[in-house]
Amino acid sequence: MCAEGSGKQVFYLIDEAELPGKGAESVVSLAHHHFQHFGVGEKHAEIHFDNAVGQNKNHTVIWYAMWRTLTGLHETMSLNCMITGHTKFAPDYHFGIWKLKWRSSNAETMEEIAGSVTASSKSGHNVPQLVQDDNKPVVFFAWKTYLEQFFKPLKNITKYHHFTMDRSKPGIVTCKENMDSEEMCFNILKPLSPAAGELPPTKPAPGLDLRRQWYLYDSISPFFRAYNARDTVCPKPSKPKVKNQGMDSDSLPRKRKHSL
Repeated sequence: MCAEGSGKQVFYLIDEAELPGKGAESVVSLAHHHFQHFGVGEKHAEIHFDNAVGQNKNHTVIWYAMWRTLTGLHETMSLNCMITGHTKFAPDYHFGIWKLKWRSSNAETMEEIAGSVTASSKSGHNVPQLVQDDNKPVVFFAWKTYLEQFFKPLKNITKYHHFTMDRSKPGIVTCKENMDSEEMCFNILKPLSPAAGELPPTKPAPGLDLRRQWYLYDSISPFFRAYNARDTVCPKPSKPKVKNQGMDSDSLPRKRKHSL
């Protein structure tokens, strides 16, 4: 997540065993962590992201932005989705800087990857963030179930590219298809309002199932250079393989298309 005002980008580095899912709730949890730990006390936020419906342009993200204004965390929140074909913006620059370092890196653990992020920027504008950070750990919340008790779905959400929430207009989402389009206002607030300071229940990660653990140990661990890294990332599972377990989906050969 890139804060253009400060010129810094936070790289959230998440092991697959630490992630409870790739959907909107995880995106909102990361955004919440960023505002909490990397914000500068701003009261007006303008956010840009792509049109990915599963992660970004969806009801949970809209509800979260409205929740922040209603609880006084922000005065206004503006969400802006980039149009197809024009999705290059500030985060791409920071990723490009890191990729230059990553090409010559031998990082094998999450901590070593974090080190490569830090080393990629001499001015310190690339900042790594691990989930299990001792000072500011990332917590995932069940945002969708929590927020839907306060807000209604926004109809025709996919056709709009700009959404604005203002604390002075509780529950009102101002939508525009394009920058020069007419504004459309919709009230998404239910009778029940959220309480300031209240958070959703946490959403723990399920971890890796036994099949996945054995696949990583059998198929991935032999490629590690360092034994310590191997034992950290792909340790031998404590339980035996399930009889007739078969191959993990990630280890199956890919289908190839043949042309004559």
